[in-house]
Amino acid sequence: MGEQVAAVAEFTQTPPDMAAAMALAALSTTAGGRVHVQIRDGWVEQTNLFLVVAMPPASRKSDVFAPMTRPIYDIEAAMQEESRPAIIEAEVAKEAAEALAESIMTKARKTDDGLASNSLVAEAAGLRMEADAIVVPPRPRLTASPPPVTSPQRPDQAPGRPWPYRRALPGR
Repeated sequence: MGEQVAAVAEFTQTPPDMAAAMALAALSTTAGGRVHVQIRDGWVEQTNLFLVVAMPPASRKSDVFAPMTRPIYDIEAAMQEESRPAIIEAEVAKEAAEALAESIMTKARKTDDGLASNSLVAEAAGLRMEADAIVVPPRPRLTASPPPVTSPQRPDQAPGRPWPYRRALPGR
């Protein structure tokens, strides 16, 4: 992380503490809700960092923010892609169960036989409860906003590295 902070600060010609604050925010996001501290018996708190980088306009805050948070957005996208099949499967199963319950209910509305109608209503109610029991998992979210727009990648950039990262020059 230190190398990335130094590379971003050098590339953007900004203070290293700005990139370091963004790095801490990114690390805090990854640990969010997973790390707890017991202050004393009966008092447990989540560890969270709430950071603000305050600088004048045109201080290149966005140019620092983008590469320091890019890994979080990449992980979020990978998690969403990985969970996509399970979400679609659950949505389809729920929709199919609801459609079946509705079709049974439609039959119940059309029948003139009171006993058959009651039986169909009971069956539709059971199917509706089964449909309601199907849980559609939420899309994984690590962030509250879409990823920032970044400059296009340079041709010499190594895959998987943030855009301002570069190899150290010989003699440095």
